[in-house]
Amino acid sequence: MQSYRLVKKSKFKQVIKVGNDQYGFIPDLERITLGEYADIEHYIKGGIEKNMPNIVAILYRPITQTEGKYYSIEAYDSSTMRLRARKFLEMKAQEVQQALVFFLDFRKRAIKNFAVVFNGQVKEGEATVDEQFAKKWGWFGVMYRLTNGEIVNLDRITKLSLYECLTWLSYETDLNTTQNTNYGKRQDV
Repeated sequence: MQSYRLVKKSKFKQVIKVGNDQYGFIPDLERITLGEYADIEHYIKGGIEKNMPNIVAILYRPITQTEGKYYSIEAYDSSTMRLRARKFLEMKAQEVQQALVFFLDFRKRAIKNFAVVFNGQVKEGEATVDEQFAKKWGWFGVMYRLTNGEIVNLDRITKLSLYECLTWLSYETDLNTTQNTNYGKRQDV
C-alpha cells in the first residue's frame, strides 16, 4: 500500500498539468453539487489511499474556458471521471496531498456548519439503530429525503448545490424539532 507523507509548506494548486492536459480544481467548493460530494464521500469511506485517483478526478476536471485568472471546468460526469482517474495516477503526490487537505478542510467546515443534519441525539459510546442505518446507507439517506422517496427525482437533486441541500435539510430538521416540541406541549395541557 502506498503512503502519502505530509509535505510542509506546500501550496495548493488550483490548476495542474497531468501529461499534456490542464485540469482545474472545482473553482468554488461552496458550489459543489450533492452528487459530486456524495461520490467523494463514498470513495473516502472505501479508503482514501485506495480511491485517491477517483477522488482527485472528481475535484479536478478539464478546463473548458479561461478568462484571466478565472476558469471553468467540465461538468461532473461519473463515467468520464473514471476514465480520468487513470490519468491521475501520474499526478505528483504533493499535488494530491494539497488538494485532499484543501477538500478535507472544506468538509470539516461543512459538517460543523450543518451539524444539525449530521448529529443525532446519541448517548456516548452507543450506536442507535438510526446511526447504524445512517452508517450503512451514508449519503443515500440524504438523497432519499431530498427526493421525497421518489427515485425519478434522484438525478435532479444530485445536480443541486451541496450547501443548498444542507440548508434545506437543516431547516427541515429544525422545523420538525419545533413542531414535535410544540406538539408535546399541547399534549401536556
